[in-house]
Amino acid sequence: MSGQSPMSAFGYRSKMLSTSVRYLSGAVEVTVDYPGYIASEVLSAEGEQYVHELLACIPRAKDFAAADLLDTYNQNWRRSEDSELTRAEFCEALQLSGLQILDEPSAACAIFADGDMFGGHSVIVDFAASEPSYVTLVG
Repeated sequence: MSGQSPMSAFGYRSKMLSTSVRYLSGAVEVTVDYPGYIASEVLSAEGEQYVHELLACIPRAKDFAAADLLDTYNQNWRRSEDSELTRAEFCEALQLSGLQILDEPSAACAIFADGDMFGGHSVIVDFAASEPSYVTLVG
């Protein structure tokens, strides 16, 4: 599935692409805003390479999220009847639901379903040059 976005607030049409890529045993939705990664409404070769680089970084992104959010879960969000999660269990609970490549090279984020750890919020890990750089909860 692919398509372009509507007119922006500034009056020009952005070159947004929405597509799916295979990841593990399923598919992941990828949204691309960087025109250099789009060729005739599909991912360019450079775009495909960057998506594969990001997918290879997903275990690190999960670990990065765990470093920032595991204590928050165990101390503030965990139900009293549940045992504390280990770092490995936390990472396992995060499920990649999408990638968003922003409108400049090497800027992207991975969107994870929270495994119901944070009440259904999404866990967003930002990337800078294929390295996790920031994590936040959304929703």
